[in-house]
Amino acid sequence: MRLAVGRLLLAAVLSVACSETTKAPDSGPGEGEAPNPITSVRLTPDTLTLETDQDTVLVATARTRSGTIASGTVFAWQSSDTTVLRVTSSGRVTGVAAGSAVVNISAEGASGQAHVTVRKGLGVVRIENPAGYSSLLQANIPLRQGVTYLLSVAISGRVTLSDDVYLGLLAPFSINGVRGELQATDVKLRAAGVWTYKEGRFTVPQDGLYSPLIALQPPRNPMLTDVRLAGPDSVNLIRNGRLEKGLARWTYGVPSRWFPSVYRALQSPVTSPPPPTRDTSRQLRCTSGRGAALPPATVLDGRRVRYRGFFGAWENVTVYEDSLITLMVPDTTSASSTEVREIACRLNQSWLYYLNSTGRAPAPRVTMLEVDGTTVPYQRPVLAVVLSTCGAGCGFIGTTGIEVGRGIWSETVANYRAGMETRAVFEYEMGRNFWLFGRELHSPLPAEQSYHLATAFATIMGHLAGVAAGAPTSRGNENVEWLQTFREGFQYYVADPDFTDLIQGGSLGEKIHGGVWLHLHDKYGPGFLGRFFRAVTQQPAAVNRDAAALNFVRAASSAAGEDLAPWFRSALKYPVP
Repeated sequence: MRLAVGRLLLAAVLSVACSETTKAPDSGPGEGEAPNPITSVRLTPDTLTLETDQDTVLVATARTRSGTIASGTVFAWQSSDTTVLRVTSSGRVTGVAAGSAVVNISAEGASGQAHVTVRKGLGVVRIENPAGYSSLLQANIPLRQGVTYLLSVAISGRVTLSDDVYLGLLAPFSINGVRGELQATDVKLRAAGVWTYKEGRFTVPQDGLYSPLIALQPPRNPMLTDVRLAGPDSVNLIRNGRLEKGLARWTYGVPSRWFPSVYRALQSPVTSPPPPTRDTSRQLRCTSGRGAALPPATVLDGRRVRYRGFFGAWENVTVYEDSLITLMVPDTTSASSTEVREIACRLNQSWLYYLNSTGRAPAPRVTMLEVDGTTVPYQRPVLAVVLSTCGAGCGFIGTTGIEVGRGIWSETVANYRAGMETRAVFEYEMGRNFWLFGRELHSPLPAEQSYHLATAFATIMGHLAGVAAGAPTSRGNENVEWLQTFREGFQYYVADPDFTDLIQGGSLGEKIHGGVWLHLHDKYGPGFLGRFFRAVTQQPAAVNRDAAALNFVRAASSAAGEDLAPWFRSALKYPVP
């Protein structure tokens, strides 16, 4: 009985030995076999966790039958799922996407494994303005009176409690005519790996929409991520705080680049846009007010994607991203990538002019794109060139989203090459996006809808936005000549004023409204319109046409620094007291 049991135990042991990931020993080398063959291989570590884009090296060790390490062994490496994890012949593994995968290794019949979990890491924004002021802001978060909120942000590298990184909270009320700003209290630092978290507390004095602000002036190129604003319930009120969706929801005031992970950012050098080399005597160079080319946002920049138009049609386009807007043009365009980028840069400056002049931003519209076969939402302001749209150009009122036809794009490119304006259709449609003043300047009554200023606004502001981006102002250019008709319309009206002309609307009404704006702009200087639109936002909602006209006059008076009501009443016959 004991002999039988012993034989059974021996058989079980041999069975287990043959199922291991090692090569089973035998009584001696067979024909053609090395005298001391490899019988086991091992990976160190055999279990680990990575983030996307993070890499590390696994160490492979092979041992012979005698237990010694076999040096010079050539291993075969393989990932069980290359969509999750990549591995090279030297053992370097890199996380690709969230999930789990197994690294398999073999040598001379022996094999081993390592189990790897890949988790989605934090996206980061790198500030590429080491010599100057930088900022990151998220607008209009509803906060409650009396509640204390904690604002925190992760910053790469060493951070101090000094003013090199500032935390603030812009308030919905003014102090001495300037927008109020709450300063953080109980400011602290805490380290977490490659990150230093800076956090501060704010007690809100009244209900309203607040805007958390992170301002920096460090002597380096810092990376930011994981922004949080939370009350006692610890719920993060920041949208896209982990920056997984690029810079959606964020406003930034300096060159900034987004990366899907800190590891990708560390591998990418800080780049400065090359200086333009074209002959500026014929073609204008796109530069910011400081003389430096505006940077791309690098989320889908340069990629070929499919764009879903306003009416549902899908078209193949190439993406050109600047700091504020994204221009999408057909793959078949005759313009070189350098020319398209220059045009995008100028349109970006026009968009910036609208932002600065109106003090408001359109609501973001989600554009659907197909990227590598996957449909994804895209929230940056898009200016797309399409086969067909609702006219020469088409733009949503109050929200982002602009389309122009291919014919307009061809004219835009030709004008650019001739050193002329960009055709002004893009800039006009921007005016539709930025028309956010109907509440104060339009009547809500259906019978008074013909009295409106939106078209005149888009025309005048579109022209000035183009000029801000370098468009010429000399007579003979198409848009300059068109603007002249607005000045002439205003002069016509002043010679024989009748407010009925404005009530009836139409082309004449548009030219009169636009002519009034141009007259005031010319008389009180370029800053007039910026002051005007900020004053408009302080007016009550118009209940009828007369109230809308009164709001216009009050805003104009505020911007001019003098009471213009007598002039509007006597010279222009506005129905104002």
